[in-house]
Amino acid sequence: MRLNLRFIAAIKFHSAPLNRLADIAGVNPARLAELIEFGKKVKQDDPCIAKVGELLGFRSQDCFVEDDLQSEDSNG
Repeated sequence: MRLNLRFIAAIKFHSAPLNRLADIAGVNPARLAELIEFGKKVKQDDPCIAKVGELLGFRSQDCFVEDDLQSEDSNG
């Protein structure tokens, strides 16, 4: 699994900086930055991503895409 580019963009273009979003969501800012900036593979049940996704209005499953690049492009 990897993070959906729309989810990453929502974090990067949010009016609050990443550290503030992490604080509001109650997650470790360094962990969130690591996942966003370095494109590390994540588990679909990662609580850090689920909490930030909820804060940004994403359903948990919409924060992720399969490793196949075509699956993200086909979402419209």
